[in-house]
Amino acid sequence: MAGAALDAVSATPIDHEMADEGATVFRDVCSACHYIGGDDPDAGLGPNLQGVTLRREPAWIRTMIANPDSMIASDSIAARLYDEYGVWMVNGGVTAAEVRALLEFLWRADRGPDVNPG
Repeated sequence: MAGAALDAVSATPIDHEMADEGATVFRDVCSACHYIGGDDPDAGLGPNLQGVTLRREPAWIRTMIANPDSMIASDSIAARLYDEYGVWMVNGGVTAAEVRALLEFLWRADRGPDVNPG
């Protein structure tokens, strides 16, 4: 993990309007398999996404959302997650704007709704 990229993200203010849009996309597209928070390992088919923006680079998250098939085939972390959960992440057909909104939503989930540096 390149710490500089993650540090740059944590220094960027959250766009709450975009994060709200991402929350809607998450609910409509992602929440059938993913969840955020809690400690019940059986809560979703896929991984708990709490802290994902602290563990993965933004480019990795964007690519995993937009093109999970190629990630699972070519990325060792994505392949390990597939092996662990035994479920192939479905391509949700989200637009580039929705991917960006989802990322903003995940940043807000990890940093808290009231955190904006500056």
